[in-house]
Amino acid sequence: MIMFKYHRSLLCGLFIVLFSFGMLKAQNLNKGIDSLILKEFSDQNGPGAVFMVAHGGKTIYEKTFGKANLEVGNDLKAENVFELGLMTKQFTEMMVDFFKDELVDFAPGEKFEYNNSGYVILGYLIELVSGESYEQFIQKHIFEKLHMDNSRYAIDRLVHT
Repeated sequence: MIMFKYHRSLLCGLFIVLFSFGMLKAQNLNKGIDSLILKEFSDQNGPGAVFMVAHGGKTIYEKTFGKANLEVGNDLKAENVFELGLMTKQFTEMMVDFFKDELVDFAPGEKFEYNNSGYVILGYLIELVSGESYEQFIQKHIFEKLHMDNSRYAIDRLVHT
């Protein structure tokens, strides 16, 4: 939870920098973003992160900080593959919308039920309905369509190299 607060503060700071983009020159923008990020990622030997900022569909800032693998000591690169972990819930929710006619049990707002294991069941339903593995479905219908070329679904051997 503490890490989330730090990252939320960092993202808020980046938003402020981006909001004032029109008033800043590229050099000042890069320095401003660097200074915000380095407040949280000052240890270049610690866990890393990749930051990318786009404006008008063009990348205006991309930089890595820290290590990709602390045990091996590899520097993080923008091309590294990241394990998404809990992000798969959002992908599963997107697929629920995709198959909404088949998966609706009650009207929106009628009741609320949350169960973490439900996402596993929904992922399995996606496999049954689509005829593809969950990994193949996410790769084809999300990562490829959004040009997320360095994204994978839960492939540890690619994440830690």
